[in-house]
Amino acid sequence: MGGNDYILPVLPDYNRLLLPYLEAENSGLAGLLKSFMARLFPSSASLIELPSAPLSNELLTSFRGWINAKLPSPSMATTAFISTYLDDIGGEALVKGQRPEPGQMPQAGQWFLHVSFEDAGGTAEISSLVACHWMDIWWRENKTKIGREILAPHGVWPSDPDESPARYGLFFPVDKFGYALYLPPGKEIKTPEGNLSFMLDGWLEDYHSPEETAEIHRSLKSGVPVQLSEGKCLCQLCAESA
Repeated sequence: MGGNDYILPVLPDYNRLLLPYLEAENSGLAGLLKSFMARLFPSSASLIELPSAPLSNELLTSFRGWINAKLPSPSMATTAFISTYLDDIGGEALVKGQRPEPGQMPQAGQWFLHVSFEDAGGTAEISSLVACHWMDIWWRENKTKIGREILAPHGVWPSDPDESPARYGLFFPVDKFGYALYLPPGKEIKTPEGNLSFMLDGWLEDYHSPEETAEIHRSLKSGVPVQLSEGKCLCQLCAESA
């Protein structure tokens, strides 16, 4: 699955999560398949992806609820982002890490919670970046509560995450087209008509007429909000907390 991940360092509970997984993996046909795959793909044999569907469901449901509470009056761009992306594609949380040596406990820096937001074959790249950006804001505002009420009950513990905010880009609203990604000088897209300082999701053309799409591109080519060049994100979450 292509897309973007929001990644948090974690530690899985050895007795509750890792040991049962390893015991099941080494038994019967599963053990034979593991041995066979390890010979075919030696590098992949060192990686483990723990079953985490209940954790994923609870985490993303809570994230979605936080957005509703944080933005009781969503803008047109936010409504478009939620209806055409979060509610349609959403995401998935997975616990991944390095296979420990026999008898060894999970090590910090080797295990991570990946919250993956699909990009729908590259056509929803910008929305997946916005989702990661908002997940980062949610985590930094509520990490103690999320760790205690969501992660820990599922046997996953935050492991001293980096305190510097993750940067997924600067975004600005484009009404019913959702959010656009700002491309700073030097990273613009070169076209025969000139350089473009923005990117939109490719699939938005499926939701709007060719005339609407052409009009929004014409308006954006005339310039993007000046605050972006000052390093300010203009998504609704950032704009309302400024």
